[in-house]
Amino acid sequence: MKITAIFLVVISMLSGCATGGGNVFLKKDFSTPLGKYTAAVVKVDAGNYPASIAETENFRVYFTSMLGKYNVFNDIVSEEDAKTMKSVVRLKCVVAEYNKIDDIQRFVIGSMAGKSSIKIDVEVVDMKTKETIGIVEASGITAGPMKRAVEKAAELAAQELSGLK
Repeated sequence: MKITAIFLVVISMLSGCATGGGNVFLKKDFSTPLGKYTAAVVKVDAGNYPASIAETENFRVYFTSMLGKYNVFNDIVSEEDAKTMKSVVRLKCVVAEYNKIDDIQRFVIGSMAGKSSIKIDVEVVDMKTKETIGIVEASGITAGPMKRAVEKAAELAAQELSGLK
């Protein structure tokens, strides 16, 4: 009977692990429709959160994939390739907030450990004029692994950009 009670307590503590969500909004309205641009360069920076370096790489990979899924740009190119192209934007992604609950905390106290979250500002800059044409802020929140929060932020940012074509 004691084992069943302990098992139920552990299950109730861990039940929040699958929950997650996120938010996205325009931090600066877009001055030019993104449909004008055919390609993008994606740059991701950890900002003031050096502990988030692994997550910034995960964000870059997943965000690039989501830009393709939502057909935001025809190509994602390197900085070098962009120099020879006419209508290219730089997507400068910077970690604005970062809160990671590590696996040990999660294992020991479950969902009571809190939620991992990441907020990323995506500044869209015209590479010819160097003018910021808009900024999107996306955040991901999860009671599970940090990777879920990163993926949610990347997907929401790509969805928002696809709506600005």
